[in-house]
Amino acid sequence: MGGDGAGPVDQLIAFLREQGIPEAEIRAAAGQGFVPLQLLASERIIIGGEQRYTAADVARMAGVEQDLADRFWRALGFPDVAEDQRVFTEADARMLAAAGAMIAQGVSHPEDALQVTRVMGLSLARVAEAQIGTLRDTLEASMRDAGASEEQIAVNLTRMATQLLPTLEDFLIYTWRRHLADAARRHTVAALESGGEARVALVVGFVDMAGFTALSQQLEDRELGRIVERFEGLAYDTVAACGGRVVKWIGDEVMFVVDEAGAAAEIGLRLAEAHAAAEDLPDVSVGLAAGDVLPREGDYLGLTVNLASRIVSVARPGTVVVSESVRDALVASETEDYVWRPLRPRVLKGLGRVRLWKMARAIPAAGGAGEAGELDEDEPTARVTRTR
Repeated sequence: MGGDGAGPVDQLIAFLREQGIPEAEIRAAAGQGFVPLQLLASERIIIGGEQRYTAADVARMAGVEQDLADRFWRALGFPDVAEDQRVFTEADARMLAAAGAMIAQGVSHPEDALQVTRVMGLSLARVAEAQIGTLRDTLEASMRDAGASEEQIAVNLTRMATQLLPTLEDFLIYTWRRHLADAARRHTVAALESGGEARVALVVGFVDMAGFTALSQQLEDRELGRIVERFEGLAYDTVAACGGRVVKWIGDEVMFVVDEAGAAAEIGLRLAEAHAAAEDLPDVSVGLAAGDVLPREGDYLGLTVNLASRIVSVARPGTVVVSESVRDALVASETEDYVWRPLRPRVLKGLGRVRLWKMARAIPAAGGAGEAGELDEDEPTARVTRTR
């Protein structure tokens, strides 16, 4: 873009005209400078439709109470707007009317609909940030060396986002449908196996990068971002390969769930081994616990989750530490793949005195973290057991 030598403002004006934005709107924005022009492009092209309605207009068009309309807007993750501010389109009114109809027909309770909206808003805000951030990183990498200005990068970002919008939209719907089908399957299976009980039995794992705070102070943002991306990629690939599911990220920590203790052990050991073998990645600590959990809107709650979270906080870098329930499940399976070292019982916040075990492979993987027989300072006299 910009091969004719035109500056960023002229390029953006030409692009807006190509997209059919009314000339009056283009001139009004251009008279205020580059930023209003850029905002016009984002709002009219990405949002679609003219933003000509107030919050009261949209509530009236949708046939819902103003208070409910305001709550839905906040649930999406957006701040309140002034009474006279015209930021809404006909699409906003249609979506609000659809939500209101589901509530009026008894398909959804207002509070349930709002909670689902909060989850969607939070999740899609992260998706949008990731998409725009990735596009911007790609452009900056290719344009900075050529001496491109920030305005030029912004213009090209707008053009690229517009070109990719149909593909991104299709991919978003595809991903959502896949996850919707998977969620329906898991909920159906869980309900049948539990006889309708809300809680399900799972193994919960937490993986934590060692020394992340120190790294964030020592490394440049781009290098730190690269390490986080590799950590995320390894976690996603490893968890999925072993039949588990990543639930969420909590800073430099990832939470996952899986049905079987053996799969959870493989996930933990593979991640510890991969990080130990990579010279440019910090070690990770892994905590595993098995038991009943309460599924809630894509997340999981309960003592098992709390226990796994507490375990990873006491696990040393490069190690996999598990609850007694995980060890018992693996011992019962009669596998001889692992060796165990008991840790001194710990008093964990909110959980009391808990017995924990450090596990490793009976035959360590090449470049791995070593056997569990290596003595830790806080462990009792060396006693290593094999799972039989």
